[in-house]
Amino acid sequence: MLRWLRCSQQFFTLIGLCVASLAFATESARANPALEGYANHETFTKQLVELDQSDLVQMSSLGKSVGGRDVWLLTIGAGKVDEKPAIVVVGNVNGAHLVGGELALRVARQLVAKTATDEKIRKLLDERTFYFIPRPDPDGCEKCFVKPFRHSAGNDRKTDDDRDFSFGEDPPDDLNGDGWITMLRVADENGTHFPHPDDPRVLIAADAKKNERGQFRLLVEGRDNDGDEQFNEDAADGVAFNKNYTFRYPAFQAHAGANAVSEPECRAVADFLHGRPNIAIVYCFSLDENLVQTWKPNSDKEKARIKTSVLTSDAASLEYLAGEYRKIAGGAEGPGGGDGAGSFSHWAYFHYGRWSLASRGWTVPKVEPAEVKPAADAGAEKKTDAAPAKRTDEKRGGD
Repeated sequence: MLRWLRCSQQFFTLIGLCVASLAFATESARANPALEGYANHETFTKQLVELDQSDLVQMSSLGKSVGGRDVWLLTIGAGKVDEKPAIVVVGNVNGAHLVGGELALRVARQLVAKTATDEKIRKLLDERTFYFIPRPDPDGCEKCFVKPFRHSAGNDRKTDDDRDFSFGEDPPDDLNGDGWITMLRVADENGTHFPHPDDPRVLIAADAKKNERGQFRLLVEGRDNDGDEQFNEDAADGVAFNKNYTFRYPAFQAHAGANAVSEPECRAVADFLHGRPNIAIVYCFSLDENLVQTWKPNSDKEKARIKTSVLTSDAASLEYLAGEYRKIAGGAEGPGGGDGAGSFSHWAYFHYGRWSLASRGWTVPKVEPAEVKPAADAGAEKKTDAAPAKRTDEKRGGD
């Protein structure tokens, strides 16, 4: 295990370098900060082909997505790659999380480039193999480049999201024609949300148990196309890669699919991993991260036949790896992961039986809030020495 820990340190160092370069690129690309610098499937494939020119890289396809796009694999190493201990790096398992695929590609580039000058990296590739699956959900990624732009959940499968035996009859609509599907707040005294007490730009859900009353409805931009008094409930958004795996599979939920591992891209990745017993660590870029807020053991759940919490015997090693990641890549604080229902990273640990590490790669850095001064009463003399308004302890809306 110690040898794997040292290997992981070198790998985390590469991730740290790539995160830093990504932050610089994002800062300089202000024309369209949501998509600038990211590549569609065709361009991304060309970038992989360029990397495949190295003698250390083998590019191949694991299979086709529902939309007919290749799920690409990069195998990086020297000698008999499938006979050496390996780490698999999986890009954005959440299709719209484009930064994950970009970081996976940049880590692969760094790994290859550094072999020319770094003896440690050359030795690493002599002893270990790295498998990269930078975009396991190519359909979900490609939807990010289709106008009107919006956050879409799944692949190109036509699904009945509201289960009324019709497909895609009430998708979001670009009401103002600006090319973006955005969120709308509609004033309503019976609404479900109200402004955050510290920042009225943020809406938080009203809690009836706290006697809170909503002031707005929060809706996705669109019309009630099918006249059922519901808005945008059936976009035929497809099946999400990160909800289609067997761990706590969320049956009958939106974007989960007809059954676990029903989608060809999910099967292609799972079949590849099961066919490589040399893989010891699975690292993915995912919103279900466990390197900032690590998985915790639960002695009661550990006694159950079906494991749903990390084993106590594994917790110390995972905590160590998380600590090394935070020291190298940064990020001592950040949003936590989800419940893992259908997720790839949970499947990799609980069902595939490997060390499973997941990180967002990058998130909005936390900054101290600016002081807020109370507004002067109408007609009153302006006071320049007014004390800053006291901030509340409201935690909702922080993510």
